[in-house]
Amino acid sequence: MYSLIVAVVSLALMFGAALLASRLRKVLPDHHLSEAAKDVVTRGTGFVVTLAALVLSLLIASGKNSYDEVSTKLRLLATEFILVDRGLENYGPETAEIRALLKRAMTAAMHKIWPDGEAPVPASSAESARSLIEKIQSMTRELKPVTDAQRILQTDALRELTEMKRTGWMLVELSEVRLPATFLVILVLWLVIVFFGFGLFAPPNRTVGLALLFCAFCAAGAVFLILEMYAPVSGVLAISPRTFEISLEQLGH
Repeated sequence: MYSLIVAVVSLALMFGAALLASRLRKVLPDHHLSEAAKDVVTRGTGFVVTLAALVLSLLIASGKNSYDEVSTKLRLLATEFILVDRGLENYGPETAEIRALLKRAMTAAMHKIWPDGEAPVPASSAESARSLIEKIQSMTRELKPVTDAQRILQTDALRELTEMKRTGWMLVELSEVRLPATFLVILVLWLVIVFFGFGLFAPPNRTVGLALLFCAFCAAGAVFLILEMYAPVSGVLAISPRTFEISLEQLGH
């Protein structure tokens, strides 16, 4: 919702700047609209257009990298839950309680990442995925392996649990990455200046107005896309929880 609001406000500001410049043109003295003045404004607008285009392209690339990294980490986390569950299953029936706790931990993690989603297994509001994984890790350490195979499975499970915690912390850090508000304000200001320059010397007719509206819509769309990719688990472009749902259905089976 935040991304859409910012995009709509950006669209209104850019197109409004073009309309304001078009109206201002009618009251400006002729020497303000001379060829020399037009040349200076055109060159200045072109410079700002280059800056804005460069920054937009860099932000889109950065946002896409962040989005892809979160998606990869989420798939990795789901895989780690499955690997721990399968290792504990192979260990023996004495790990049944740990495996049940593991399923609750994954459910809690899913509710934390996608609070509006519906997990196949209800999660207790008093439980957090982090505390449950700590408990699982402690219970796994307390297992008493009697064969070499069980010792290997216990070691593998503890290693995967450590990796799970590391992946979880990395996801927390990635989820905190946001586009600074000051950066966004400056970018939108540049775009407003660009459209003001366009409108100042543009012929006042409907075709030009529609063209400016379309260009403003595209620029606002780029702003919307950037903000959406910096919020990978919410909004229109949110990463689907389907991988977690499939993995959760496999736990305990």
